[in-house]
Amino acid sequence: METIVRKIRHLLPAALLSVLLSSCTEELLFEEHPRVQEGLPAQVTLGFRSEKNRIVTRAAQDESYENRVNNLYVFIFNPDGEVHYQGFYTDNDITYDTNAGRSKGQVSFSTTSLNNVQIVCIANLSTESVNSNYEVTQEEMKKITSLDELEAYIMTLDEQTVERSTQFMMTGFAYDDNDSDQTNTVINIPGTESGTASLECTLRPERTDAKVEFVVKTEIPNEHRQGQEQWESLDFRPRSWRVMKVPAQSLLLPKETDDADGEGCTYFDTDEMPFEIEARDANYLLDSCAFVFYMPENRKTPAQTISGDGLTDTQRYALREERNHTTGGSFPDKPGQQFENGDFTYAPANATYVEMSGTLSYKVGNSTVNADVTFTVHLGYADGNPNDYDTERNTYYTYHVTLRGVDDIVVEVSSDQEENERRPGYEGNVIFSQEGLHELDAHYDRVLITIDRSQVGDMTWGVQTPFDKAIYAGNFCETDTPEQNGIHDYRWVKFAINEDYGEETGQYYVKYPGDQNYKGGEDKQSGYEGHSSYPNARLLDAHQLLQRLKQEYREGKTTGTVAVTAFIDEYVYVREPSDQNTNATPLLSEWRRYVEAEDRLLYFINGANSQYSPDGASSVVEAIQTFKQKSIRTVYNVKKSESELPTAWGLESRMEGVRWAPGNVRLGTSSSNGRLNTIRCLLGEDYASNNSTLLWTDVLKTSEPYELNKYQDALHAVLMRNRDLNGDNIVQPNEIRWYLAAIDQLVDLYIGEYALDNASHLYPTNAADRENQTYWHYTSSSADGNDPWVLWAEECAALGNYDGSSDKVGGKYAYRCIRNLGVGLDDPETEPTPLIPDVTAAESDGTYVIDCTNLSEKARRLSREVSKLPAHNDEQPSNRPYGKFRVAANDADYPTPKIDVNALNRWNWEDDHDWVWYQTASITPSGYRVPNLRELLIMGTRLPKDAWRTYTGKWGWPVTIYTHSSKAMYMTYTSFSRGSYGTGNSSISGKNGGFRFNAEDGSIGATGSKADGGYVRGVRDEQ
Repeated sequence: METIVRKIRHLLPAALLSVLLSSCTEELLFEEHPRVQEGLPAQVTLGFRSEKNRIVTRAAQDESYENRVNNLYVFIFNPDGEVHYQGFYTDNDITYDTNAGRSKGQVSFSTTSLNNVQIVCIANLSTESVNSNYEVTQEEMKKITSLDELEAYIMTLDEQTVERSTQFMMTGFAYDDNDSDQTNTVINIPGTESGTASLECTLRPERTDAKVEFVVKTEIPNEHRQGQEQWESLDFRPRSWRVMKVPAQSLLLPKETDDADGEGCTYFDTDEMPFEIEARDANYLLDSCAFVFYMPENRKTPAQTISGDGLTDTQRYALREERNHTTGGSFPDKPGQQFENGDFTYAPANATYVEMSGTLSYKVGNSTVNADVTFTVHLGYADGNPNDYDTERNTYYTYHVTLRGVDDIVVEVSSDQEENERRPGYEGNVIFSQEGLHELDAHYDRVLITIDRSQVGDMTWGVQTPFDKAIYAGNFCETDTPEQNGIHDYRWVKFAINEDYGEETGQYYVKYPGDQNYKGGEDKQSGYEGHSSYPNARLLDAHQLLQRLKQEYREGKTTGTVAVTAFIDEYVYVREPSDQNTNATPLLSEWRRYVEAEDRLLYFINGANSQYSPDGASSVVEAIQTFKQKSIRTVYNVKKSESELPTAWGLESRMEGVRWAPGNVRLGTSSSNGRLNTIRCLLGEDYASNNSTLLWTDVLKTSEPYELNKYQDALHAVLMRNRDLNGDNIVQPNEIRWYLAAIDQLVDLYIGEYALDNASHLYPTNAADRENQTYWHYTSSSADGNDPWVLWAEECAALGNYDGSSDKVGGKYAYRCIRNLGVGLDDPETEPTPLIPDVTAAESDGTYVIDCTNLSEKARRLSREVSKLPAHNDEQPSNRPYGKFRVAANDADYPTPKIDVNALNRWNWEDDHDWVWYQTASITPSGYRVPNLRELLIMGTRLPKDAWRTYTGKWGWPVTIYTHSSKAMYMTYTSFSRGSYGTGNSSISGKNGGFRFNAEDGSIGATGSKADGGYVRGVRDEQ
């Protein structure tokens, strides 16, 4: 692994403030020049100008916000460090340059002349209209009496997050412009009773935060570009990133060394977040992926110094990620492990580092290499110093990470030098396989495999799950069980040897015989009538299957292949893996243990060529068959406790197979209970009587896993995600666990989409994943008359009916399957906890408060905004709600809607404006802003009907002849990424702005030239 390290470049100062003072003297006022007469009046004008900064990823705030001065606190300290002057200036007191927004301007104030002063400024203190994420207020600054107090002042983050609002905390000193080194902060202030003179110095407020950007790409090493070891299709699928040991506080003013640390200071780890940008080439292989975050300064002394004596640069750098080793343990379930990792050996305990994870894969000849990797990068390492773990304020760090296979990673920090070094901190579970990899979603599934009998002699098996990570190293005798080797979680894949069930061709799947057929369970005959001639056939787990095959190997069956149907359970744990009481569900409420968990794997491997690393953190296996299953994804907040959030719902990672016709969902009467809808539509209104005549074999084919038999529609396609659990071939209510999403659940999926990776989004980024279609519509289990409600994913979450949609998609619809979490199967009418509860009534002041805290933190803005949101489109992070937000009262629409009716009984809205107009409008009530798309979508689906006022227009006087009444149209601040406005890609024609909500019929969609007028209902973030 190589690391190219360069000197990290500092940001230009956030603001350069020129100080001009009116005075009668023309003397130069720096230390080497005559001193001024003290105590005379002095009129001071402070001008400021912010330098621009480039934008790299979506989470980075636009440069105009990073450099924005919304208010300013100014201190002047006398030579003894005491306050000589202090003043606070709001945006009303600041004169801004109209051509530069709030990045340039000036303030003026009166003081008295004085020698040897220091001038300090603090920008963006916390007020009702300014929030910089740090709790620094005017009241706190008024208490400061000396420079020592100010330098000792520690400010804390108001929320433990690496996101930032549109306002940044900045502090700085005035520097002597005549000092060639620009390091002198001692200034003389002249003054006089009359006349004018000028003093020039520069006040340089700098952002107290550092900005850190990571860009990840792949590269095939030169030695693998040709020849027998040539690699092809090198790819990386990023999963998540997180930042560890982030300071929750910072000194207000910078010091030469050190930072805010010691008693009372805390550090936090962020949750895992999906990568923000993911660019791919024409073959859908990774080009690059990226993310960015902000953090307070963190400057720590190493726990131990890395010496250069006798070590190469490569070895010195490797020690940055070295951990202490704990020996003496026994690791029978992890062949090759010798010790366990402890704390970092050299890195400081509270040094910040980043963890990134994902799946790296490539092909070598006929083999596939697949690795789930996690790599660590400690921040710092400026100028190639292995003992540098510092992250400094007002510094922009860019890390270019290059992945070059399963044991090679290159990290390049923006630099001036060229040095090549190996990079450690790279762990993973690497699978070399000639048979390929069976990648499975979280629902029930099946795979048809063949096993080469000649490989059985050296074959063993292993698992990686939330409960077990192990390779079975026993001898497969009856007394050497997996449990005796500490392995319990291996029964989630069952195997049917095709020949045992009469399927001798090896070309078709065995019909699932029922749970009772498992040899390690009830050990009963198959419940399927078609298996009646094979009473001794049994489902086997991985251990039992290899016991059987090894016995046959010893009996001489060492050539040929054996066909096996593998049945994969859903990724759900309602009991401990060691608990074989299949009627018990003690973990029903503990769904957080497996939702959003790591992929689980079960593999058959060559035991002679598979082992763990000495620290047990990585494994390398030569796989013969591998089953890799994704966990259930969710948009719910898994950090909430069981009492706060007892139930939820989750989803599959993606829609497998093709689109289908919707199916008959006329009995789907609920907009939110998709399971009840699905059961009623499949089994009838009298589903509880168990009189169903729907047969599993009439729905599922035995030749293809994702093809349907008699019923060719999305409603029946959900059964491909379920299983005939008792094997009787009759579809029963408790066997329908994965169901067709209701329309409200589809909307909630979009609202919480930021909690999901790209593959789980409703509108796939990769055109091939949506059959290269621009229009991508979802059917639901909720009926709209005789047809389903439909969601138009290309317009984010636009809702419509089947008639308006069918022609655009050729009658074929995408669909998503949902799984309830923590909810028993007995009563389909029981729904999970709402993602965002309905608001049933207004507050005492007529406003409405919407609580979004059940929503995953990944899907929410974690930094509170107290002014306008930054300009953004639907794909950017600003299009997320805060944890709670307040909606203005129903009589506070802006402007006030009016209906005009004419003599021909035609009507239209008055005083409405198009979407573009609201991009710069200052709306009422004061303190409220235009909502983003997701906020307006939440408002439209959660507020009570009377939250939207009905307006009436009349014509005729003195007698009214015509009357028309309607609820109004409401605009968002969010632009449409696939429209023609701004940076939109124009892939959807006729859409030239943002989005509009129709309160009359509840619809929402992208605006066009003929549907672009509306009003605004203001919102504001609520603490």
